[in-house]
Amino acid sequence: MSKALEVLKHYWNYNSFRPLQDAIIDNVLQGEDTFVLMPTGGGKSLCFQVPALILDGITLVISPLISLIKDQVGRLKKMHIQAEGLYSGMHVKNIHRILGNCTSGKIKMLYLSPERLSSPLFLEYLDRLNVSMIVVDEAHCISQWGYDFRPSYLNISTTIKSTGRPIVMALTASATKQVVLDIRENLNIQKAKLFQVSFFRNNLTYVARRALDKRSEILNLLNNVKGSGIIYVRSRRATSEVSTYLNTHNVSAANYHAGLKSDVLSKIQDDWMSGKIRVMVATSAFGMGIDKPDVRFVIHLAIPSSIEEYYQEAGRGGRDGNKSYAAIFYDDTDIDNLLESIESSFPSAEELIKVYFQLANYFQVGSGEHSGEFQDFNMYDFCKKYDYKVVWLVKALKELETQNYIHLTEGIYVPDQVMINYNKVELYDFQLRNPEYDSLIETLLRMYGGILNMPVKINIGLISKKLKTEEVIILKMLEYLDLAGILDFEKQKENPQISFGQFRYNAQELSFNFELQQFLKQRYKEKVHAILTFVESPLCRNRTLLDYFGEEFVSDCGICDICIENKQNRIPQKEVDECIEYVINFANGEDNSSSNLVRAPFFKKNKVSVQIALQFLLNENKIEFENYRIKIKH
Repeated sequence: MSKALEVLKHYWNYNSFRPLQDAIIDNVLQGEDTFVLMPTGGGKSLCFQVPALILDGITLVISPLISLIKDQVGRLKKMHIQAEGLYSGMHVKNIHRILGNCTSGKIKMLYLSPERLSSPLFLEYLDRLNVSMIVVDEAHCISQWGYDFRPSYLNISTTIKSTGRPIVMALTASATKQVVLDIRENLNIQKAKLFQVSFFRNNLTYVARRALDKRSEILNLLNNVKGSGIIYVRSRRATSEVSTYLNTHNVSAANYHAGLKSDVLSKIQDDWMSGKIRVMVATSAFGMGIDKPDVRFVIHLAIPSSIEEYYQEAGRGGRDGNKSYAAIFYDDTDIDNLLESIESSFPSAEELIKVYFQLANYFQVGSGEHSGEFQDFNMYDFCKKYDYKVVWLVKALKELETQNYIHLTEGIYVPDQVMINYNKVELYDFQLRNPEYDSLIETLLRMYGGILNMPVKINIGLISKKLKTEEVIILKMLEYLDLAGILDFEKQKENPQISFGQFRYNAQELSFNFELQQFLKQRYKEKVHAILTFVESPLCRNRTLLDYFGEEFVSDCGICDICIENKQNRIPQKEVDECIEYVINFANGEDNSSSNLVRAPFFKKNKVSVQIALQFLLNENKIEFENYRIKIKH
């Protein structure tokens, strides 16, 4: 038995790897750079976690989502694997402890957000780390061609050089050919072997439908499809409205968004995972790191802004291999909103300067040098004070981050954590000298095993009930013990955080490189038109989707709504021939975009016949679908 399989059986209790996993792991263990392009739910994490436990040194795992870092680290610790996570908002003492353990070889995997790579504290320890592998998760974030470009990802190449050029692994669930090339260049892994799984999901039925009444469409689908699922909506308010509607129609549902408290989110998620709740109505905040194999439907009540975003979210259905549905119910307003977002997503220089100085006033940050520390940011309070809409403000903040004037974290929740620094003898002596803290310390020791060796999550509400003491007094006592060095107390954080970096600029010093913005705007425009083509095109859904990712798909899938509709309709050959002639003439014209085709009166009158004609001409290699246009193939 190979070492990798031994590790798999010992820690994960699996007897074999999924397709490609063993080949990927073998490539890494041979010391080769590796590029993994594997759809959501394909088992990407094992591809680096298994070799990380076999390689001699530490593996750095770079991930953009704090929630995902915490989820992965939590799972590994439950399996008694030496893993830790670093991200903005953690107590400095805790960071020192973790990095100290990393330098001494006690930690095998260190997960960290990309912002951490350039922090002075991390750099202080970096040259003492024996790094065997650097894993770049969600690697598409490094590409300006990608759908979720993060400037902080550009720091990764410097870290690779600083650590003596270890093995590099890049992972992403969705990337076009251009994004793959960009990732290779930015990480300097041009020779990395590419392991790619097809984007085609043979158990996933795509449906896209214009709907006059979206809620009726939901109930119709839920009445015909058994099992649990996810409904994605655009706003927090919509999560509440839709879940309430479903519950009044005897469908158990709960709403999920980043504004809810952590204990509430955990309870909702557990109830959904266990089947107590059938439907999760959520914003895009839900889904990363969630591994529920039996999701039978994923519904979108608004059109996502890109095919990549949609593919990742829809891909959370049917991971057990059984049939699942991915449906988009949309209307004209959704299309208009998406088209309008092309302009509204890119604030002007004047707007950015205004927001920048309002932020400085809000945090009372003077111009000049600063420590670069992150501060809690209540966006709703800021929006109320300066009269902004949250959606627009997020876009302005992201642009300021892209221009390197501020740094952001996602809205995070770091639970209350405590680790006692004193040994038992020192602690007993302290209790004798400070009897007012005796009950609290004894309660901590009784309730939380391991608190003398590592940070543990605590429930202040439960502690206050046991001691019959107000929570605010417990908090003050913990803060005093932290200040005295008796223990490390990391207080919970629920807000996003923001930093001005090492320097806060004056008005005359602010300048913006809008070449990058124009580039990103053009990319965004192309992505919007691509997703609109996906929902409106009369072609096989899988043809459209796979063509976008550069994967050849030689026949119609037979399982999407368009293919099923075509099978159910028998059209006279004469009518099909007329439509074939119409499509050829359309493709020869100047306005040959698929969106123009579906809006044409002829198409509306002969929809099914035109769909059959299009698929016939594609099968015969007479036409091609390129950049949202239908062209004659020469």
